[in-house]
Amino acid sequence: MNRRKFISTCTCCAFASAGAVFLSKNNHLINSSEKITRIRIHIAEHCNLKCKCCNHFSPIAQKEFYDLDKFTQDMERMSFIFKDKLKEVYLLGGEPLLNPQVNKYVEYTRKYFPNVNIFISTNGTLLDSMDETFWETLNKNNAFITPSIYPVKIDWASILDKAKKYNVKIYACPVDKIELTMGNIDKFRKDIFVKSRLIENPPSSIKRPKCERKNECYCMYNGRLYPCAII
Repeated sequence: MNRRKFISTCTCCAFASAGAVFLSKNNHLINSSEKITRIRIHIAEHCNLKCKCCNHFSPIAQKEFYDLDKFTQDMERMSFIFKDKLKEVYLLGGEPLLNPQVNKYVEYTRKYFPNVNIFISTNGTLLDSMDETFWETLNKNNAFITPSIYPVKIDWASILDKAKKYNVKIYACPVDKIELTMGNIDKFRKDIFVKSRLIENPPSSIKRPKCERKNECYCMYNGRLYPCAII
């Protein structure tokens, strides 16, 4: 199984394989009517936690990092395609802080996208052990941290002190405040499948669902953009 084709960014989108959009010069990126504003990039596939319901399948992933040369090439190509239309770039995983060159990914992202918001999505467990060059890189490149707060022991006071010292902003969303109930998931899936008539049409005639976040869930990997697994 190609695990990459099942990667998605929300629990209710992780059930079907994603189509790929090429970034190469010989292929069109996507229909001109699309307005992609957010890109997610897995700079590490594996993780140091083993969350039971991980929708990135990181607990079963082999140790793997996004090749830095390929990343640079892809970012350069994306900057040519998107120009100033892209608004946000998320560097995530897996656990992105496991990547020993995480600073380089931040720097190259800022190099090719001087005006986007850069976010590092992390489980937070390694933040307190990151050296000063990491924090200085985030400060210099105006990159933000978006940790998911899991029920594991983390010295958040120490982390917040470091973030304050280096003037790095942290945006956290505690998981216990996210209403991710099965009812919400079922409603989302119903809206996607029924409103878009996916149930009635065969795969060859599937039309793009009218999801309000349909252009926010693109994941870049090795020269391709993967959309939402359902959409």
